[in-house]
Amino acid sequence: MILAAFLLLIVPAFLLLSLWRARFQWRGEWVLESLFVGSYLGFVLLTGRWDFFSVHLRLLLPLLFVGVAYVAYSNSEASVSLRRPVFQRRTSAAAKIVFTCALLILNLRAVGGRSHGQGAVELAFPLKQGAYYIGGGGNSR
Repeated sequence: MILAAFLLLIVPAFLLLSLWRARFQWRGEWVLESLFVGSYLGFVLLTGRWDFFSVHLRLLLPLLFVGVAYVAYSNSEASVSLRRPVFQRRTSAAAKIVFTCALLILNLRAVGGRSHGQGAVELAFPLKQGAYYIGGGGNSR
């Protein structure tokens, strides 16, 4: 539960705050940072156990991301230059590129796991009348 709170609430809040407060020197930095934050949020949205906190809170993250990315771009727009400066922190940028690519691959795998090749099997439901939530129902593959 503590790890889930950290990964689903604290890390996204930290990433959104860092994107909001950042001042970018060129457009590529903004794109890289936005892709990094967006890919992490996408991964958390697709694979996170939101039933621990609130399923509705999950819907708030994409809205916050779009708003924060827009504000970060607007705040940095005055300082954006068209020529590409040399990276002062190449290792940081390289690490973000590697983590972003890894997260994008995991996102593609998570989206692919939501579909199935065969039709659904009709089963008689043993519990009558009511709404039920199945936590961790698993995957049939």
